[in-house]
Amino acid sequence: MIITRPCLAAAACLLAGHSAGQLVYDNGAGGPAGVTTGLVADSSQPQAAADGIAFGVIQHISRIEWTGFYVGGDGSPPATDNFVISVRSDVGGPGTIVAAFAVADAVSRTPVPPGTGTLSDLFTYSASISFTFDAGPEYWIQIDNDNGSRDDDRWAWATGPTGTGGAVWFSTNMGLTWFDSSFPGADFRLFDDQPDCPADTNGDGLVSPADFNAWIAAFNQSGPACDQNGDGQCTPADFNAWVINFNAGC
Repeated sequence: MIITRPCLAAAACLLAGHSAGQLVYDNGAGGPAGVTTGLVADSSQPQAAADGIAFGVIQHISRIEWTGFYVGGDGSPPATDNFVISVRSDVGGPGTIVAAFAVADAVSRTPVPPGTGTLSDLFTYSASISFTFDAGPEYWIQIDNDNGSRDDDRWAWATGPTGTGGAVWFSTNMGLTWFDSSFPGADFRLFDDQPDCPADTNGDGLVSPADFNAWIAAFNQSGPACDQNGDGQCTPADFNAWVINFNAGC
């Protein structure tokens, strides 16, 4: 089931390579302000929606936020939610599930006050998960909310208006087959809340001699990982700062 109405424009933004403890990805599509479009991911049929993502560096995430709303059926939020966050591989569309996080009702659920062009029963959600994306390949994020045997408590994942974000793929049989819904990106944001570790210049979550070569590459390219002393510049002084950061570890 696809729910569509006109909605406000939003921009997608990839923030790969930002320091830990920050927002590292903001799809920017669909919310929370002015959300009027969504794909139902809980209904009497086992439907699912997935949105693509790729990073240019190895990127760990520890938290995900998203926006959705309740439509049809009960027409209001159930007593509890039953969310599952899945990460899928890419095969020219969503592939096999490589990680799944049954966060169920262990989410923060914040109501968004209705306003002009905004649906009622709209919420932003946040849940803790832990996953590391490899650099380069595309992945697909899938968010489901089965409130009970695919009953009539329908929940829709908020999407953006035409022309924003990447295309969302849709499945009417919970991932056995997928098709490009022609809808733009679904609303979600990824965070890495781990402590900052500037010496980990290759982003693999470790401080090792391999990070020295990564720092040299960043220095030669004036990349963000070069700035080890936090002065906003990439200079030879950052080498001494990297040594200090390396010795301090994470």
